[in-house]
Amino acid sequence: MPPAHAGLVFCFRSARIDRYHAALECISGAVGFAGKTATGAFDLHVPASFAVHITVTMLGLPPGEVPGDADVNNVMGEVTNRLAGGLKSWLCDAGTACALSTPAIIRGSSFRVSTSHRVPQIQFPFASGAHCGLLEAHFKFND
Repeated sequence: MPPAHAGLVFCFRSARIDRYHAALECISGAVGFAGKTATGAFDLHVPASFAVHITVTMLGLPPGEVPGDADVNNVMGEVTNRLAGGLKSWLCDAGTACALSTPAIIRGSSFRVSTSHRVPQIQFPFASGAHCGLLEAHFKFND
């Protein structure tokens, strides 16, 4: 099994990482953005165990209490929306006004989130304690 930090690149580029993460349930939040000069998406990918940890922390649940799937989905949507809101603010400050979509949640193992090869992608791996995840931003600037 790869070391824990290998999960920082679970952007589905490596067959070895693909096989490792295929056994894990992952949760991805996605928020699209669109404007006159730019369109794209902002994705947050984490293993389900990390999503539960985030949910417990954000909801202030007592130790040992396990949140339901609906709570985890809601929190992951909220976290993705907040991060995408920061991106929107940055784009607006740069003169690229846009609107955000409602967050979408994808759950499962062995799935991929991909875009056209012509759409630039920026990846931000991150970790919190033993947990790791990946933020992805996809940008297409319109002519």
